[in-house]
Amino acid sequence: MSDVTLQRGKAFFTLIGKARITDLTYKIDEVSASGYTYSRFNLGVETAPANIIYCESMGGFHPITGTTIYASSKDDFKDIIEIDLDDRNDETILANINDFKFIKVGLETYEKDGVVKTITRKFLSWYDAIPYIQQHLCSDTVVNVNGNLKYSIYNDKVQVKKEITSIYLSKVTKEEFFKATFVQSILIDKQSLTKDKENNEYALTARVIDYLNKLGKRVVKQNVPYVVNYIIQDADAEKTTKMLSKYFKVKKGITEITVEGNIIEGNTMKAVTENDIDDEMKELIEIGLYDKEEIIGKLAVRGERVSQMIITRPYILKTLKDDGSAHIQVFITPEKYKDEDLYFDFDNTEEETEEEPAIDVKETKADSKKESVKSNDDSWLTDL
Repeated sequence: MSDVTLQRGKAFFTLIGKARITDLTYKIDEVSASGYTYSRFNLGVETAPANIIYCESMGGFHPITGTTIYASSKDDFKDIIEIDLDDRNDETILANINDFKFIKVGLETYEKDGVVKTITRKFLSWYDAIPYIQQHLCSDTVVNVNGNLKYSIYNDKVQVKKEITSIYLSKVTKEEFFKATFVQSILIDKQSLTKDKENNEYALTARVIDYLNKLGKRVVKQNVPYVVNYIIQDADAEKTTKMLSKYFKVKKGITEITVEGNIIEGNTMKAVTENDIDDEMKELIEIGLYDKEEIIGKLAVRGERVSQMIITRPYILKTLKDDGSAHIQVFITPEKYKDEDLYFDFDNTEEETEEEPAIDVKETKADSKKESVKSNDDSWLTDL
């Protein structure tokens, strides 16, 4: 295993859509077997018909061992402040905390000079934020939710949690502007990209760096690479080819690139057209009792369950130069790592376990029907 320390990159999401609140959305003052008291928030956000993205948060305390909140100083982000839970509302302490570390909730408004403004409430603990949200958030309210993508392994499968950092009332009123997007730094190599000719899309098997506490009984407590599968759709062949050739063709080692894309979590919808409307329904439309679009919407049928992260383009960010001028850059680093840097055997164990083979996280194969990418010349995409 390499001595190189793997660095986490960007990993966040944005959801704009209708809040879907059920009996399972809130759990208030639950007590675990260890005595830990907590509240949990599990919110569904409908960003398109049949596309509901679930995001979550949790916070609490232990009445015996106590709970410490860690935050960054306003003057120096690297200066960590330890706050006892009982002091979480101390104004003197709060005044010295970096604004980035607060949980932000904007679900109340007021009007001033004819303009509706949002009231932002700030919290250090989700234990306080969740009951407040429960009081002020109604189902079907259009919200803007932001948060971080967190990775874990459960039953040998990589799971992605969407942990909320802020939730606001959205100013978006038209459903066509709802969205579920992500930004993620990924690691790719020569074998990452494959062509799924059947579905006219590319499959990208990448690795994402995130913290891992334990793997079974093995203590890890470091950043490791998780294998995550993405899709790159090929609706515009010319544009897709140019993007892949410039940013996703790896010549040597491991390239890090930050991408953005769309999150799909829900059911596919069977396509319905005007030809599917029967004569009785057409008569209802003709006499004005229903709109054609409304009938088509009611005819839509949910298909199979899908969970996809679709890459749309490289992520760019505007920064300021020393002279004050703006600079826009793509976050890409060729040869960020070597192959051996991403190999882990996790041999640090808490107790005796049965011998297991070393985990080579870069050995995830695409479906047998897909061919590996050839990157020895500029025809590598047409060879897929």
